[in-house]
Amino acid sequence: GPGMSSVRRTRVLTVTDSLDVGGAERVAVDIANSLDRRTHEVLICATRHGGPLQATLRDDVDVTILDRRATWDPTGPARFARLVRRERGERVSGGIRSSVT
Repeated sequence: GPGMSSVRRTRVLTVTDSLDVGGAERVAVDIANSLDRRTHEVLICATRHGGPLQATLRDDVDVTILDRRATWDPTGPARFARLVRRERGERVSGGIRSSVT
């Protein structure tokens, strides 16, 4: 309606290890797909790699793959912090396990 263009959308970053088929991954994709685009701008970050669930994301979801290769990747937290700063994420949701370190 009138005035909706002046509403500032909240940027939401959803984080998961990968976009392989799994419970936490499915929750991350469901969150990304279900948020109201009139009030939210949605990003998803897979810290390891993409996967089959990437194809189920809505076209307007920005996807970043960090390509973390080891459980403890010393560059992981820094790359994740750069992503959050670059995208100015205002709300970050993540899985049960650590997706960054």
